[in-house]
Amino acid sequence: MEFEGVPHECYIRLYYLEKTLRWFIWKHWDEIVKHVREIARKAEERVQRQLELERRVKVPTTKCIHPVWYLDFPKDYIEIIKRNRRIFNPLLGEISGDRDVQLIRLIDELEKLWPLRRNIAHTRPLSPQQVELLNSSSRRLLRFIWDYINGEFVDPANECIERGDFKKAEELLLKGLEETAFEDRGDPWIAFNLGMLYKKLGRHEEARQWIEYAKKRLPLPEYVRKAEEALKDC
Repeated sequence: MEFEGVPHECYIRLYYLEKTLRWFIWKHWDEIVKHVREIARKAEERVQRQLELERRVKVPTTKCIHPVWYLDFPKDYIEIIKRNRRIFNPLLGEISGDRDVQLIRLIDELEKLWPLRRNIAHTRPLSPQQVELLNSSSRRLLRFIWDYINGEFVDPANECIERGDFKKAEELLLKGLEETAFEDRGDPWIAFNLGMLYKKLGRHEEARQWIEYAKKRLPLPEYVRKAEEALKDC
């Protein structure tokens, strides 16, 4: 079997996948901590160890010091999800009877990514099969959060666009970016849709800025291609 070095796009894909999951946990952190105090304490200790190391070597580089950035992947994520079902229910679908099945699927996809996460973090080779597994698991995991984001912001904005209420659509998408901002300017899928709205309105400079932002952060290759295609005549 032939192996290849970890492609840059795989590293970026996993980084933004994890970041999307972290955002949802960070959004509910104060409530989540009540049910996972030991996990939160260990994450906080990792933050302090990192900062102390940087003080000793006099090379401060850490910008993200919230404990959510120091959770173990996927073990801590899985425990957080299991112990906070009420918080994660909006990601698991509307029909109560389906949520147990969806929870199992969510945890299963996280577990599949564990060996890939180790390889990518240590720049170890990935086989073509592992690259495909990364793509498919990333797609399934992102569906949970992107379905939620679509329902909250993108779908209502598109309904406004269909009615010709472009101002309201812009407001909804900007609100979505504000609410999903987490060490950046917001979720890339919302940014892409905002860029496409601006493109439709002839606001090409703003459109290009948001679509470029999305292109650099969208974790799945098919969505990156959408952004690249949108930029051609922007």
